[in-house]
Amino acid sequence: MFTASSQRAAPPWWARLRAGQPLFSDQRWLDLFAQSRGEPAPWWFGAGGGEPEIAIRGTVVDAGTRKSMNPYRWLFEQTPYHDREPFRAAGAPGPECWFPALLCSYPGLDAYPVGAADDPELVASLLAGLAGWAQAHQVRTVVVGFVQPEHATFARTAPRAGYHALPVAVRADLPIGGRKAEQVFASWSTQQRNNLRRLRGRLDARGVRVVELGRPLADLDTLVELRCAHIGQHGKAPDPAEERAWLEPLLATFADRVTVFGAYRDARLRGFSLFVDDDRQWHAFAVARLDAREDRDVYFELMFNTPVEQAAARGIGQICFGYGTGEAKRRRGCAFATVPAWYHAADPAVRRWLASHQG
Repeated sequence: MFTASSQRAAPPWWARLRAGQPLFSDQRWLDLFAQSRGEPAPWWFGAGGGEPEIAIRGTVVDAGTRKSMNPYRWLFEQTPYHDREPFRAAGAPGPECWFPALLCSYPGLDAYPVGAADDPELVASLLAGLAGWAQAHQVRTVVVGFVQPEHATFARTAPRAGYHALPVAVRADLPIGGRKAEQVFASWSTQQRNNLRRLRGRLDARGVRVVELGRPLADLDTLVELRCAHIGQHGKAPDPAEERAWLEPLLATFADRVTVFGAYRDARLRGFSLFVDDDRQWHAFAVARLDAREDRDVYFELMFNTPVEQAAARGIGQICFGYGTGEAKRRRGCAFATVPAWYHAADPAVRRWLASHQG
């Protein structure tokens, strides 16, 4: 049995199915970020017996949707999620053949069925139901992404349901696994350890101190200002209202899961980093600095060094530094894993293109 409903709030059975799952499928998380990233009303899909035993959430998007929600742009535009060159759009069917698309992806660029996700028959039933629903609603493509490589049952089952996996991101993880911070740092190259020592020497000489913010909401105005400064350094137009729209409720709703480190100099907060705990690992979720050149050392201390020390001290097994292989992550011992999105297309030309380019 396959069910589908469109409603802003999750159906009553969602909380039961997602119990024990990572944070990104938590209804509070979904509510918090749906508005900030401009999601249309979500759809809730389930498969199983009388009540759903497996489920996933999705939303229908068009060709003009923002990059973080655009499965066409993941493939054909340069993104920070991957270090590869984009696929050549010139040799592929145009956007009109891909959209509208049903995108099953949780805020945080993660996707997974909740419930009995290790049951191949239920996974197959859910995926077949999504494809059938799309056909009935004139939706041209179904995309489930980003699906973490640990979801082995999904990866084995999806091809048999007509889905094609394409690489859309590379995940960077720093395993800590019970090691002390000194042991993690000792695993770095001699050059990198020397860089760490010199960086901390420069920060000390300038009077910079790094602390955990006990009440991040009390510094909300400054955190928003820092985010806007950081965004402007990357050639984008900052929007203080948009930054506040996700940052304030995140700090208020998930205070027990959010850790914020701040760098002060002369009583001025010059940068911060924000890490989210999903019960398995820390996620590097946001970082900002006031000035690109003056606070370059502040950035690396907040992003890597202090979090490694604090995660090790608190028994955090791993830090996920998000998507993209950046050299800074590589030099600090991160392991990399390819993360695919799974595509099911109604258009024959799109199906042929997917089949010839899948990983």
